[in-house]
Parts: sequence; structure tokens; C-alpha cells
Amino acid sequence: KGKVRPLAILEKSLLYQDAFSSLGASETIDENTISTIGLYVCEMYGFKKHTGNADQLDVDDARLQIFSKVYQSGSSNPMSKVKGLDGSSLPPCNTVLFQQILRANSICSGWNFATDPKPHIFPPDKNGWRKEKNNSGVESYN
Repeated sequence: KGKVRPLAILEKSLLYQDAFSSLGASETIDENTISTIGLYVCEMYGFKKHTGNADQLDVDDARLQIFSKVYQSGSSNPMSKVKGLDGSSLPPCNTVLFQQILRANSICSGWNFATDPKPHIFPPDKNGWRKEKNNSGVESYN
């Protein structure tokens, strides 16, 4: 049930389809694609995209509006409703969304170039992952 709405939104918008289909074609992602995916995420959470540049909603604005609407307290104690805060009901912030777009771009490139005899693999450290050592000293990308 939770995946039906996002799919329906995607199916109705060629703009969103073009943005997602452009992922993986190049190591760099243009700002328009990032912005369009951000608008898609906003629409997934119930915010329609605005027309005009001045009042364009981004995921941070949507996140704040959802938080304010759900957790706004009418009592004298402003923290009374925050006690049961569920962060999973909020969209990701711009920073996290950008990292996820970079990761998706890297994964899509693998699929886009899967049939090439010598596929170009995007370096993970420039595409949303960072190299870390765990307690055993093994390096991995997280």
C-alpha cells in the first residue's frame, strides 16, 4: 500500500520519469535533476510542486511543515508532543536526499553499463559513500 502512491505520482509525471531515467548516465548530476527528484519527494509526502522559482518547495521546507503540523503543541509546554516523535514519517533533509541521489546514480550506472565489456565504475567515495574502518580494521564503504 505504501508504494502505490509514489508509483502513481511517478507514472503521471514525465518530468519525474526523465529525472530518474537520467540517473547513472554520468558521474555528475545536474542541479535540475536533483531539484526535480526533491520535488518528487515532496509530492510523495503530500506537497504539490509550486510554479515559479520564488516559492519552490524543497524537502527541508516540507519536513518543517510536516513536523510543525504533526507535533505542534497547543499547551504551555512546547515539548509535550515531541515525546513520541517518529522521524520515519518525515521526508529526508536536503543533505541526506543528496547523498541518496548520489548513491542511486552510482548504482544506476552499474546497471546502465552492465553489458559493456569494460564498464566505467563511478568511485564510491565521490558518490555518496565514505570509507570507514570497523573495529576489526576492515575498510568498507558506508
